[in-house]
Amino acid sequence: MRLPLEIVWGSRPGWGKDDSSNAVDMANQNTRDALIDSVNSLQLLQSNEAMVESANSRNTFNLTTGEYGGGTLKKRDSNIYGTSGGSTIHTKLLLKNRHIVDNVRFANSVDSRDELVQIDSAAVVQFRNCVFERTITANAPSWVIVDNGGTAVFIGCMFLGLGTGGVIINNGGAAANVQVVGSYNGTGIAFAGVTSAALGNI
Repeated sequence: MRLPLEIVWGSRPGWGKDDSSNAVDMANQNTRDALIDSVNSLQLLQSNEAMVESANSRNTFNLTTGEYGGGTLKKRDSNIYGTSGGSTIHTKLLLKNRHIVDNVRFANSVDSRDELVQIDSAAVVQFRNCVFERTITANAPSWVIVDNGGTAVFIGCMFLGLGTGGVIINNGGAAANVQVVGSYNGTGIAFAGVTSAALGNI
């Protein structure tokens, strides 16, 4: 959608506002209203704004560029979408139901030094085009924890950061419950306890 440019009413000495200038004011207000309506329709979440599940299901969180806290999502189909390349969740995210997470970067912070994401035993989660980056070193780190019974699919994701003796995806259940497809592992630690295919470990 292409919004119309705002009309500028040029005044001159001795000129007062007449019907034509009032029409310009009205046209400009209509332009501003259309712009506001368009932005609001995107339902964008601003940086550091909390993800609040206000509906019983199908909550959608469209993240703009910036940093966000993780927290817990527990309602069915509460999904997270990064609308730009700079949407970062910097504290642990706990997922407890059926979710999609798309185009989001996960990283550590001073207040969150352990795993980046935890998937509950009853959860079913699909990650698409996400980056999981441990930015704070730790002994025996985990990037993601999947509780026994939880299922997850990682498609086109990247796993970055270094650790000693750690596990990238700490899967408490069967390897078939966690699938990693077409993803890149730059951690120096091999995947274990998951089903993986077409990894770009170059």
